[in-house]
Amino acid sequence: MRKLFYTIVMLGLVLAACSGDGSNTTSAKQDDESEVTEKNPMKWNLSVAYGNLVDRRDGKSYRTVMIGSQTWMAENLRLEAGDSFCFDDKFEYCDTYGKLYPWYVAVGRPDCAEKDSCDLAPVMRGVCPEGWHLPSLAEWDTLFAFVGTDIVHKLKSQSEEWCDFDDACPKGGLDTYGFGARAGGYKSWDANYVDDRDAGYFWASSQADRCGTKVIIGDDFDVGDYECGDDQGAASVRCVMDSEGFMPDSMEPSFDYKDNARRKSVEFEMGTMTDSRDGHVYKTVTIVGFTWMAENLNYRYTQKTAELDSSSFCPFNETDSCDVYGRLYLWSAAMDSVAMFSEMGKGCGYDVYCSEKIYLSSVVRGVCPEGWHLPDRYEWEYLAREIGGVSVAGTLLKSNKGWDGRGNGTDEYGFSILPVSTYQYSFQANKYYTGFWSFREDMYAGLAFENEMAEIAYFDAYSTRLSMSSGLKNSANPVRCVKNLE
Repeated sequence: MRKLFYTIVMLGLVLAACSGDGSNTTSAKQDDESEVTEKNPMKWNLSVAYGNLVDRRDGKSYRTVMIGSQTWMAENLRLEAGDSFCFDDKFEYCDTYGKLYPWYVAVGRPDCAEKDSCDLAPVMRGVCPEGWHLPSLAEWDTLFAFVGTDIVHKLKSQSEEWCDFDDACPKGGLDTYGFGARAGGYKSWDANYVDDRDAGYFWASSQADRCGTKVIIGDDFDVGDYECGDDQGAASVRCVMDSEGFMPDSMEPSFDYKDNARRKSVEFEMGTMTDSRDGHVYKTVTIVGFTWMAENLNYRYTQKTAELDSSSFCPFNETDSCDVYGRLYLWSAAMDSVAMFSEMGKGCGYDVYCSEKIYLSSVVRGVCPEGWHLPDRYEWEYLAREIGGVSVAGTLLKSNKGWDGRGNGTDEYGFSILPVSTYQYSFQANKYYTGFWSFREDMYAGLAFENEMAEIAYFDAYSTRLSMSSGLKNSANPVRCVKNLE
């Protein structure tokens, strides 16, 4: 068995597996939750007697299952710990398939992210709850030895989502023992999310030549190496219960959990500022050395364009909406292309390449009040890193109301970002996203589009992240201003 396991699969450095939606109950409640629905897309094996585990760190519950002499989680871990991700940065994937973790987070050793190799104890608790641990390769061997023949189909979930190379979707497994391995996606070595429907990928604590080991359940089952120093990729975690005489390393993992210490230690101060141009008073928040507007700019910039009577608008084309959402600005208006207030963004607009002109500018005032400026990607990303990372900044900065579905944030710093309509040829109402203008053009748009695209800081109802994206300069988006440093 072990020789078969050590066949190295060159499918990429890091991949991830998927599991149930977190509905953990005893077998007495299975009949009520077995139907495959949008809320509970996992198809449970009703002949299996599941147990229940509640992770005291965040209150999430998981189904568990005893297979042979081992007790396993029947779902992938969903703890928000250190650098962890939802597939495609969307909440619903975490609910259904669990979080994706880099190997150094899975084993609870952030220092391994920067090393070519990392010495670990034979068994590590890692990211798992107390009383549970990240399974070693020997423990995976024990599971597979018990299952015996037809291992893959006996461990795959019955959910009709699996694809074999020669078979069309949908196709489910047998899930004989209730392990419920699911096909979902993975985060690859180059930090891209890849949809994968023919295999599941799980971390083992055992070290390979360079560092970590991943267990693959797909058309066959195997293991592959993972390099410690590559901190981009991420995979799923299944935990196994501690057994008598077989205890994991007792060292407490050093990463932070959901309400992590680093985030709690970030101090911020709310305030106000008055725009001398129109007397409008704005809420502000000072955090990690920078003062931001805590509301969208609502200055009425009315310079005409060749096609339009104004270059700024009230969202939804309703005058009262400006009081709630601020105004929407074409990029030319955001940059103050007619130089009403400064020369920094003069002439910048649609179908004009401005990067050479503004390259040497550390800030561009644009349409912002005197003493303030349009932020760029570096200021947005610095803010995100200091409050916990770009992967969670969306949740922390979004308003706790107004977003579609489960997309509301926690608004921990009073930023109160709301979804707002956009404008491009017509008004488009939405509760799904917001993109704030940067003063920089999109460096990744390519030569064919560099005249047409500018950077935006993007927040999505279905993502925990702050993402830097691209916006057409002839569309209209909101503006948040940052106070100039003294």
